[in-house]
Amino acid sequence: MQSMCVNVVILRRNDFELSDWTTVDTHVPLAELSAREVCRITADPEQFSGGGAVAALSAGYAAAITLLVARLSERRRRMRAGATDAYSVEQKLLDLQSRFLTAADRDLSALDALLQAQRNVRDGGSREPYIAALEAAAREPVALADDIALLLKVVQHEVTAASRFTVSDLGAAAAIGRGAAQAALLTAKVNVALLRTELIDQADVDALAARIDTVATQIDACAQEIINVTNQRISEPHATRAADGM
Repeated sequence: MQSMCVNVVILRRNDFELSDWTTVDTHVPLAELSAREVCRITADPEQFSGGGAVAALSAGYAAAITLLVARLSERRRRMRAGATDAYSVEQKLLDLQSRFLTAADRDLSALDALLQAQRNVRDGGSREPYIAALEAAAREPVALADDIALLLKVVQHEVTAASRFTVSDLGAAAAIGRGAAQAALLTAKVNVALLRTELIDQADVDALAARIDTVATQIDACAQEIINVTNQRISEPHATRAADGM
C-alpha cells in the first residue's frame, strides 16, 4: 500500500523544518491512474504527490515517446534491410519505462517513511531512523536521474536514425527527460540540505551532493547534444527530406 501526503515545508532562518503532514492511504499506484486523476491529486492539498513522483511519471512519458520513434525507425529499417537488433533497444526502453513508473510510488514510499520517522523523533524517539530515512529520500531521486541518463543514451543512439517526421519527438523526449531529472535532483538537494543540519559525519553527504552535481551535468550535456542534433535534422535542405522518406 502506498501513501500520499499533504506537504507543508516551513523555512525558518537558515534551517529547514518539516511541519505537520497528513497521510492518505491508497491502493492504486500513481501509474495506474489517468493523467487527469494524477493532475487532480497533485493539485489537491489533501492528497499530495510531490515533485519527485511527478518527475518520475514525466520520465515515463519520455521513454514512451522514445519507444514510439524507435519502433517506427525499426519498421523502416526492416523494410530496407531485414532483421535488426531492435528487440534489445525496445526491451531496454520498456524496462526503463517500467522503472520510471514504479519510481513514482517509490518516491512516495520514501517520503512516507521519512514523515513517520520524523513523527517518532517528535515523540521522543531516536534520530537515527530519521537520518536513515532522510538519506533514503535523498538517494531515491538520484537513482531516478541515473535511469534518465540511461534513457538519454538510448535517445542519443536513435536520433540519427529517426526520420525527419519523428526526430522532433526524440528532441522532445530529451527535453522532458532533462526537465524530469532537474526536478528530481532538486528534491534530492532539499534532503541533502536537511542532512547538513544533522550531527553526523558529513563525508557521505558531501559525496551525495557531488553525485547530484555530476549526474546533473552529464544529463544536461547529453540532452543538449540531442536537441542540437534534432535542430540540425529539422533544418536539413528539402532535398534531404526526400531521401529521408518524407
